[in-house]
Amino acid sequence: MYNVKSKIAVLLKTLPKQSGVYLMKDDRGRVIYVGKAKYLSNRVRSYFNRLHEEIKTRQLVDKIDDMEWIVTDSELEALMLETNLIKKYRPHYNVLMKDDKNYVYIKITKEDFPRVILVRKVVKDGGKYFGPYSNSTVVEESLRLLNRIFPFFTYKNKTGVSPMDSVAGKELFIKRSKSVWGYLSDQKIYNQMMADFVAFMRGKTKKVGRIFQLEMKQAAGNKEFERAAMLRDRMVDIEKILAKQKVITPHQDNLDVVGVYGENRKWIISLMTVRVGKMLSLDFFDLKGSNESEVVAAFLSYYYLAAQEFPAQVLLPVTIDEMTEMGDIISDLAKKVVKVSCPKKGYKKDLSLLASKNCKLEFMKRQAVVSVTKSEGLGLSELWRSLIDVGFGNYAQAWSDIEDGIFRIEGYDISNLGDQGVVGAMVVWQLKKNDRGESNQTKPDHNILIDELKRWKGSFNKKMYRRFAIKSFSGQDDFAALGEVLSRRFKRSQSEWPWPNLILIDGGKGQLSTVLVALKQNMIDIPVIGIAKKEEELWLGNISEDGEVMFKLLVLDKSSVASLFLQSIRNEAHRYVLSYQRLTRKKKLRQSILDTISGLGPRKKKMLLSAFGSVGGVVAAGEEVVGEVVGKKLAGKIFEVI
Repeated sequence: MYNVKSKIAVLLKTLPKQSGVYLMKDDRGRVIYVGKAKYLSNRVRSYFNRLHEEIKTRQLVDKIDDMEWIVTDSELEALMLETNLIKKYRPHYNVLMKDDKNYVYIKITKEDFPRVILVRKVVKDGGKYFGPYSNSTVVEESLRLLNRIFPFFTYKNKTGVSPMDSVAGKELFIKRSKSVWGYLSDQKIYNQMMADFVAFMRGKTKKVGRIFQLEMKQAAGNKEFERAAMLRDRMVDIEKILAKQKVITPHQDNLDVVGVYGENRKWIISLMTVRVGKMLSLDFFDLKGSNESEVVAAFLSYYYLAAQEFPAQVLLPVTIDEMTEMGDIISDLAKKVVKVSCPKKGYKKDLSLLASKNCKLEFMKRQAVVSVTKSEGLGLSELWRSLIDVGFGNYAQAWSDIEDGIFRIEGYDISNLGDQGVVGAMVVWQLKKNDRGESNQTKPDHNILIDELKRWKGSFNKKMYRRFAIKSFSGQDDFAALGEVLSRRFKRSQSEWPWPNLILIDGGKGQLSTVLVALKQNMIDIPVIGIAKKEEELWLGNISEDGEVMFKLLVLDKSSVASLFLQSIRNEAHRYVLSYQRLTRKKKLRQSILDTISGLGPRKKKMLLSAFGSVGGVVAAGEEVVGEVVGKKLAGKIFEVI
């Protein structure tokens, strides 16, 4: 049983026996945990009426200084509110999922001639949605292939008018509208094709295959060889899609199979979508949390609140608290019965193990890719090509002449924990030319140099790392701190600290703007990329001659080699600045404790630290040993305090 604070004890007595959401706060009023409950009184009291085995839960309870709750009419409403509050506050002790802005849906619009488009948000406008999907690149490629089989509309023109609502668009469509369904300029035939497309998306593929096969035979029989060849190509497209839809159960089940794997609080959830016994897709989702059960439960809340298609059963790799209640909530969302279970044997258990195996393989693959991108030039090579394609600012051109056979990237981050102790840090990653990879050309063109970079060797140069204690202001201002760090860094000459070819900062447009202004004030022209943490968005920036700051979003898949490469540098800068923050806090703590002891002046304080190294060393030595250094009387005072 915990020693409950009097304020919390009073609040516990007033908890209602209703469903709702509760918010736990620390002594600074920050929301540190958000949870939901079928009965608020039972759930919240359970935190305080027993000792918890899990360290994370014990730490949470120790920090709770206040709490509030919101009563809801149902568990489903509680789940929706909980998810929204977690997104709003991003509490330290909740499982956090990468922002759902990264995920995409396939949308079929509600129009006379419906379009099929990719969107990032579900709107209640009568459209039909599939998803969410985690990998937009794969979905785009799949849609392009599907559009060859189903010639649906995918766009509106620049004025927002659907093609069939304009004369030119209608004429063009009529010319290409003959299909295996008939003339798609006929609205009834077009909508029949769209119905078959929806069925195809749900795993019912046999009908479409038969339609194309019969049409191909008929065209060949009529000696329409060109059309028969086109239909044969479409049959090949269908086979390509069906080859990916492996039959993994003979029972024609409709299942969502969840897998999980993680290390060091970083987890990957896999979702295997099985319809009519065939695996239609395998998606991966990133979460942060402390254990498997907690992470899986959080994923179900996040995913099914956003889902538009539901299975008959959800298979889990581990049991979770309130499994039956979660099944009831998902059933309410689906408007049909959805069973949630953790299979213990049989083919469903095998499917669950397969999903988790894929999770582990994906996790290991990402680890391997990050390792390779840090030690070789593949990531930088891919990044450079992307920047050339974008054609924005000075990014590609500034790297053409690498003077000393070394490409340097400096990564910056700021850390603060309150008004005191704002610090900054700089890390350096560099790519060195291999003798074997040297080109005969003194200044190769872009393409040759980009290919050469793949053979160079990369590593973090820890001798070049630098730490900055912020001196120009007190308080919390990450932008001002970043500006100070950059200004101080570039006051150093190139002979002291070689300048980088690229600057990477942890932040979005605000931080990027600050850095660009600081560089311009010092008359320095070095490309800068900002990497926003929540969505892993990559921002480019440039200052025009009249001083206007312009931005450009660099669109890269977050799991691409180039994106993972930049994330690894950002993560190293974050690790380094946090280690410096912890060091400064320890020093201040040590100084503040010793400075409060009456009679312990600078000389004897120095004697103590010289003899024992730290406050911890003093405590470990014991009062008697410390008395031999500073005298028994003073040693007694010291141990009264520490």
